[in-house]
Amino acid sequence: MRIPLSPSLCLLAVMLCPSTEAAHLPPLPLEGARAEFREPQRVVEAFLKSVDRGELVVFGRKPDRSMITPARVEYVYELDSRVPIIRSYSRLNQGLSVPEMADCPVQGISSTLGSNGHIVDTEFHVWPIKD
Repeated sequence: MRIPLSPSLCLLAVMLCPSTEAAHLPPLPLEGARAEFREPQRVVEAFLKSVDRGELVVFGRKPDRSMITPARVEYVYELDSRVPIIRSYSRLNQGLSVPEMADCPVQGISSTLGSNGHIVDTEFHVWPIKD
């Protein structure tokens, strides 16, 4: 019985290659351990200061700090720039209605921060209410 060459080589390669890790992943942090990387927290602090100054506007309303929960900091790199766009994403604790679309409340907000820490752009995340 003759075994085709390519499956034989594949089997031989699998048997001869040691089973090693392809990448080293650090262990997950222990419960209650705080992150050492402080930059995202600084971005959130700058965003919240902007909110306190009334820079966050949602359809003419100015949500205050108690109405939002910061959830994520995003660094977006345009392919033609080395400077990232920095955004802070927050969930609204209670959805704000979109004018003339009561069944589609704003559930989240992504705000772009300028180099001076001020909000320069805001995008709203809208999800329809499920029946």
